[in-house]
Amino acid sequence: MIFRDPNIIIRLNNLSIGQLLGSPTEDACASQDFFVPVGILLARKAVPISFEKERSLLREKLSSTLEDYLETICRLQDQKGFARDRDIAEALDVASSTATAALHALDQKGMINYKPYEPVTLSSAGREESEQILLRHRILRDFLENVLAIPGKRADGIACKMEHAIDREALLRFVCFLVFIKDHSGGKTDWLAQFGRFLSDGADGFTCKECVEAYMDRMRAEPEKAWEAGG
Repeated sequence: MIFRDPNIIIRLNNLSIGQLLGSPTEDACASQDFFVPVGILLARKAVPISFEKERSLLREKLSSTLEDYLETICRLQDQKGFARDRDIAEALDVASSTATAALHALDQKGMINYKPYEPVTLSSAGREESEQILLRHRILRDFLENVLAIPGKRADGIACKMEHAIDREALLRFVCFLVFIKDHSGGKTDWLAQFGRFLSDGADGFTCKECVEAYMDRMRAEPEKAWEAGG
């Protein structure tokens, strides 16, 4: 498999792209070269994964709720060296009994080391999974805050919701777009500045709201494309 940047080519043998950006799914890129900005490789250490391990991880796919718990434990452990039940419950604004049930579930899946009344720590599998979740979150927050100009706290909240739903291919497109406008677009500063002016002042004699309304009218009038159930 080859990962290619406009200036750099890196060959990584037997690497699942799922290792970089999320829980592994069926690897559609197994038989072809897959092109990805090298920046994403620098954001996370690339480690080969066996087919057997990939299938095992797929069976243990976490719900969005458990991903939130794992992400919270990771943040607390990085801050304090460990996490406690009450800190986790407080951070997620849930009852202690609710947090305890989630911790038992994560422990059964091998994601954390947990015993009642003792500090909670991540297992090696839990550390890997939580880092993938955090990476997705940072990428989405970067796009929301620094491209769409959504204020930081709000961007953080939206990224928390998006990180559970976005699939690998869509996330890679976000990454490619971010790398392009930040690192490979000659007029990136002017481009982003123009977008900021459009939000506040509009363009071509129209306000931003009027331009958006015109766009929405076009979208409503556009014929619906064929789709498959569940797609």
